[in-house]
Formats: sequence, C-alpha cells, structure tokens
Amino acid sequence: MIYGRRRDRRRVGWYSPCDVISSDAAALKALFEPAWAAIRAGGPRLGWGMRLTPLFPEPWPDPTEIVVFAYACCLAIGVSDGENVSRPLAVAHLRAGSGPRVDGLSGALEKLGVQGIRPLRGDEIELMRASTAIQEELAGSPGTLSERVIAYYRHWLGVSGLIAASLPESQQRFFAAIRGTARRSGGTRE
Repeated sequence: MIYGRRRDRRRVGWYSPCDVISSDAAALKALFEPAWAAIRAGGPRLGWGMRLTPLFPEPWPDPTEIVVFAYACCLAIGVSDGENVSRPLAVAHLRAGSGPRVDGLSGALEKLGVQGIRPLRGDEIELMRASTAIQEELAGSPGTLSERVIAYYRHWLGVSGLIAASLPESQQRFFAAIRGTARRSGGTRE
C-alpha cells in the first residue's frame, strides 16, 4: 500500500511511520494527477502518458525523506527502439510522520529527447519483478545500499539514462554512489 497509514506493520527504520509506502504504484500516480491534469489542460498532448521514477533517498548521502519524480513519455514516430521523454514535471516528497507533498517542476510539457528502449534480459526481468520490495528496502533504510538495491538502480540507470541525467544534483550524487564512484561505510559503495 502506498497511501494511508499502515498501523498493522511493525515500525522499522525512519521511513515506516510515513504515510506513503512504495508498493502501490496507482496511489503514487494519484499524487501527481493534479499536476498532470494542469499540463494536459495547457494544450493537446496526444499520445503522452505519465510515468514515475523509482523512489530516491533525498538528500544524498544523508537522507531525511524519499522523493519520486513524474515525467511524461510517448512513442517516437519513426523510431522502433525509443520513446520521447519529457523533463520531470513534478516531485513528491515522502517524509516520516507527515503526508506527501507534491511540488510542480514545470508548467508545460518539455520534450527532453528520445530514450532508447530494449527487451529485458532474464536477470533484469527478475529485478523488475522485485522492484517493489527493493524500493521498500531502500525506503526502510535509505542510507544503506545493499547489493540488491545497487543492482536495481544500476539497471534503472542503464535503461533510463536520459531522464536520470535530468534529475537534480542530489539524485546525481545518489547515482554516483550506485555507480560505485565513492566509498560509504559498511563496505557498500557510494
């Protein structure tokens, strides 16, 4: 369940009392519907649909909340292995002990470029099947990067490089940690 208190779960880590838990994508998308409706009202957006990034710790390396970004995508005419993606439209801030807050980042849909797409390999399919549990693991302990978290976010970076490069500096620091450019305590890479 993403939206609504989970009184029946044992509280572990700083994230668990939060009103938003990552396993219900529909509830997360609902947070962004007002921002998406405002952008669609600005003119025809034939074929464009809203997508969400995975959850990210914010700020990195000492997170106090989780964020998720909304962006848009549509088919790229004449391209068989890519789709158009927009700049991020809005960001939701999910913090322990408070309701979610959504901030608009753009009042209009701005095409960022064409993001390549390809079929998933067997190991990537398994990562995607486990994405909810992996994101909940990160949300439960956002300063710790397990091997499974690192593998999932490395995969996401590999298939979502265009949108990833357009995210703010704090996410770029997180991506650097995922890519292993610096060390973090406990033997995990940052």
